[in-house]
Amino acid sequence: MSGHSFNRVRDDRRLPKSETLRDSKDSLQEGNAAQNRERFRDGSEDEQLRSGFHRFRAGAAKEFIGPGTEATVNFVNAEVSLTCAGIERYLGEEDSRVHALRGVSLALERGTVHAVVGPSGCGKSTLLYILGLLDQPDAGDLTIDGHRVDNIPDDELARKRNELLGFIFQFHFLLEDFSAQENVMIPMRRLAALTEPEMLERSAHLLDAVGLGNKLKRPSRHLSGGEQQRVAVARALANNPSVILADEPTGNLDSANSRRAFALLQKIVQEERKALLLVTHNPEIAEACDWIHEMQDGLIVGSHERGIAR
Repeated sequence: MSGHSFNRVRDDRRLPKSETLRDSKDSLQEGNAAQNRERFRDGSEDEQLRSGFHRFRAGAAKEFIGPGTEATVNFVNAEVSLTCAGIERYLGEEDSRVHALRGVSLALERGTVHAVVGPSGCGKSTLLYILGLLDQPDAGDLTIDGHRVDNIPDDELARKRNELLGFIFQFHFLLEDFSAQENVMIPMRRLAALTEPEMLERSAHLLDAVGLGNKLKRPSRHLSGGEQQRVAVARALANNPSVILADEPTGNLDSANSRRAFALLQKIVQEERKALLLVTHNPEIAEACDWIHEMQDGLIVGSHERGIAR
C-alpha cells in the first residue's frame, strides 16, 4: 500500500495506514449474533481484557521464580510516551504470596518498538497488565503521554485505558458475528469521542491501512487467522493511542505471517510516532525490535539497543 495514505491524515493523527498482510484460512467456531451484540452494548472490550487478566492471575503465583536485580532504562533527550518507575506488585495471599514485580523501571520513546523477553513466570505478563491499566501496582509511578495513571479511580482508569492505549493479543478476541468494521469500532464506542459517521469513516480507513479495505462488512469468523489479527491491529489503533501493548501478537501465526504482521506494526509505529511494547518468545521478532528488555525474577536485568553488543 502506498505511503500517501498515512500522510493524508498525519495532521489529524487519527487514521494510521500501513502495508498488507496475507495468510491461509483458519476455521472458527460459530457464535450467536444476538448475544454478541448484547455483550457489545454492555462494554464487551473491557470485559474481554479483564477476563484475560484474571485467567492469567490465577496461574501467575504458581509460575513465579524468585528474586533478582534491577536494571533501569534511561532515555536521554527523548520524546517519551510511557514511563514507569519502581513498579512493585504482589500476587497471591498469605503463604502463597509472591513478589511478582520488584521495582521495575522503564521508558518507551515515541517511534520505537520494545521487546520484553524472559522465562515463564518472570513477571512479563504482570508488567504488561499494569502498564495496560488492567491492574494497579502496589507501589511505583506510571505515566502515559504525560498523564499520571497509577492509583486513579476505576472510572477514570477505564477512560484512560481506552484513550491512551491500544491492545493486541496472541488470540484476537474479535466478536465472531460482528463485521471487521464493527469490531474496529468497539473501542471508539467505548470512548464516545466521535460521531457515528466519523467512526464509520475512521474504521474504514484503518482497515484499508492493514489491507482489509475490501472486507469491511465480512463477519470476523469468515476471515482467515492472519486477517483476524490484522483486524485486531486496526482495532488497537481505533482511538489513536500513544502506546500499543502486545502480548505474543504473532504467536498464533506461521513464521511468514509473523514477519508480515511485525513489519506492519513497525511501519505504523515509525510513521505514526507511537510506542510499542511487546512480550514475545520469538527470538527473530525480539532481535528486530529497537530495544530488548530481559526480565528475570520480577526485574528488568538487562536492556539492549538493537545493533549494540551485549
